[in-house]
Amino acid sequence: MRLTVRSFDALPAFALKEAVAATGREAPILFGYGLSPEGEDIAIVEADPARATEARAIAEMLRAQDETPLLVLAATRSDCPPPEGFERTDALFDATLATDVAPAALGRQLERAERMATGKFELAMRRATARRIGCADPAGAAPKKLKLLYVGAPLPAYLSLERWVAGHGGALSAAFTSFSGFDHLHDEAFDALVVNAVSDPSTALSICGALRRNAGLFHLPTCLLTAPEDEATRQAAFDKGAAVAAAAEDPRALSWLFEAIRLERARTAIERGLLAYRDVMSAPRTGLFRTEAFYAHLETLAQEHIRRARILSLLALKISPAFGARRPEAQTLSRAVAEAAGLAGRLLRASDTPALIGDLFIAALPNTAIGGALRTAERISAVADCATFAAEDGSAGPLSFAQSVVQQEPGESASSLLKRLLAPFDERALTA
Repeated sequence: MRLTVRSFDALPAFALKEAVAATGREAPILFGYGLSPEGEDIAIVEADPARATEARAIAEMLRAQDETPLLVLAATRSDCPPPEGFERTDALFDATLATDVAPAALGRQLERAERMATGKFELAMRRATARRIGCADPAGAAPKKLKLLYVGAPLPAYLSLERWVAGHGGALSAAFTSFSGFDHLHDEAFDALVVNAVSDPSTALSICGALRRNAGLFHLPTCLLTAPEDEATRQAAFDKGAAVAAAAEDPRALSWLFEAIRLERARTAIERGLLAYRDVMSAPRTGLFRTEAFYAHLETLAQEHIRRARILSLLALKISPAFGARRPEAQTLSRAVAEAAGLAGRLLRASDTPALIGDLFIAALPNTAIGGALRTAERISAVADCATFAAEDGSAGPLSFAQSVVQQEPGESASSLLKRLLAPFDERALTA
C-alpha cells in the first residue's frame, strides 16, 4: 500500500513522516499539490488547526484528480479531535489520525486504513466484474442504531456518556462486572465498548487484552476511562489495543470514540459489500467464486493493477491425497477437496477472491506482495493439515497442499499471470 505525507510546511511534514516511519512504514513527503511519481493509495495530509485551510486545499486537489487516492486522511494531534457525526458535511477526509500517540497505536490506525483502502478498491472491482458478467448488484444494508456498552462501576462520566449516546439516537447498555460485560458482548452486537479504568485499572486492561484475543471482537473499538493522573494506564491501554484512552472527564474522548465508531462502521460496510458481491458470484456449495466469475474478476483486477501500478499476487494450492496414502473413490475425494477449499476460503480476507477449479484452490490477493501471498499459502496449508475432510470412515485419508505463488509483473496480462501460477502443476492447462 503506497502511503504519502502531504503538507505545505516542511517541519510538520518531516515530523509526520517520522511518526509514520516509527510504525515501520515508508511515506515520502509531497509538498503542496505535487503529484506522486510512484502512485498514491493513501494520502496523509498534515491538518494541524493552524494549517487547516491549507490541508483542505490539498484534500480538494486530491479529490479533483482523475486518479484520486483510495483514502485521504487528516493527521492531527490528539488534543484536536475530529467533528462528531455519522453524516459529515465535510467529506474531504475519509478519517482523522491522532499522530502524537504511541507508535503501536498509530500503527493500528494505519493498519485499519490500509485494510479499508484495499477493501474499498476490491469492492469497486467486484462491482465492475458483476456488471460485466450480468450479475445484479446486491441490496444494501439498512443503517443500524448506535449501541454502546459500558463496563465497570458507575462513574459520573456515565451520565455524560448516556446523554451523548442518546443525543445521537443511540442506546447505552451497562454491565457492572467484566463477566456480565462479556455476556452482553456475546449476545449482542455493539458499536463500541467503554470501560471504567478508574477504580480497577488492571481489570480494565485485562478486558482490553481479551478483546484483542477474540476473533469476533478484535475490531470492536474500545475506550478506557482513567483517573486524570493515571498516564501509565492510558499508555498501557494503547499497548493493549484500545482505540481511545483518556481521563474520565475529558470531553475529547467522546469525539475520538465517535471517530473510531465511524471508521469501524465504514470498515464493516465495505466488508459486507464484499461478501454480498461474493455471494452473487459464488457457488453455494463452497462459498467460492464460480470459475467464470473468477476468470472475469481476475481480468478486471489485472487490468486495474496495470493501470494504477498496484501490486497483485495469486496463490494456488493443489489439493490431492498425501504421498503414500490410499487414493479414495472419486466422489469421496471430490467432497474432501471441496471441503478443504471451503476452509481455505474462510482463512482469507474478505477482499481476497478465492475459487476452486478442479483440484486447485486459487486466490487473487489485491495490494499484496508475493511475500504476503506466500505467508497466506503457508498459513492455509498449516491449518488444513490439521483438519480432516470427508473422512467419517477414514476413506479420504490425509491430503497434501502443493503451493504456487506469483506476483504480477509490470504490464502482465491475466492469462500470462495465471499461466505462471500454474506452471508447477504441469498436468493442468487452465486459461483465463
